[in-house]
Amino acid sequence: MATLKSELQQLHREFETLTSTMTTLKKDFEKGRREKLSAERQATQALKKMEEAERRCEVAVKNSKNATSVADKAKKKAASLEKEKLESERLAVERLAAVERAEQQCNTLEREREELIEVYSAPSKYIHPKYIYVKEININSIRIQICAFSKN
Repeated sequence: MATLKSELQQLHREFETLTSTMTTLKKDFEKGRREKLSAERQATQALKKMEEAERRCEVAVKNSKNATSVADKAKKKAASLEKEKLESERLAVERLAAVERAEQQCNTLEREREELIEVYSAPSKYIHPKYIYVKEININSIRIQICAFSKN
């Protein structure tokens, strides 16, 4: 009986050790399961964040392309307007030069007219001053005709 009692005590210690080990393993298993669930939740959240970041990135790329397109159109429009401005300025300079040339030609013709009046106003045996007059002044072609009539 003593051996049986000793065996029973031995088995009882082994049972308690196994029970303790089993309890520890159950706790470790539950801890691992909770950690796994937590890791899965974190992975799901990270995946959702990554998908949202990818979506925002796609939207940003699309917006960037649109902005680039608008900027390119604005550059082309600005270049066109600049070209038109330069052409307008060139034409204005040409017109101003033409006006200045016309003014100079008018001044020259006015001096010539005055000189002709002086020449024909001087006593002459052929033309009397009272018969000298300006027949036509055409500003568009800057043409002045001076006519003189003789007393005949």
